[in-house]
Amino acid sequence: GYYPRATPKTLLRQYWLYGRGRAMTVLKHRLVPRARQMAPVALLFAEAVWLLAAPWFPWTLGFFGLYAASLMAVGAYGAVKQKSLCVLGAPVALAIMHHAWGAGFIARIAAGPVTGTGPRQPAVAPQPARY
Repeated sequence: GYYPRATPKTLLRQYWLYGRGRAMTVLKHRLVPRARQMAPVALLFAEAVWLLAAPWFPWTLGFFGLYAASLMAVGAYGAVKQKSLCVLGAPVALAIMHHAWGAGFIARIAAGPVTGTGPRQPAVAPQPARY
């Protein structure tokens, strides 16, 4: 079953691998990912555009604030709903999850097609049945 990760680093690793794994599935089976699955990827590309545009359009940096504010709103809503101040830490976890998943997905897609997509061969050839 699932258990919460103990540190931000282990959460980052989990979601990096999760994003890579999803990319491998997409490549292997030639799937078109759903929009919600591509949201973290879109976020990373949007953030890159905002950073690149910032020297000429400094207002684009405000989008980082909007993203952070939306995460904080979700954390505040969750804290009230769950009646727990611990949920106020959720924005940090959510940001890690979004960015690690998106980066893992992009890294695996950039690595190219999945090889060895045929059926796995047994380590030892099966012995013929004896009657």
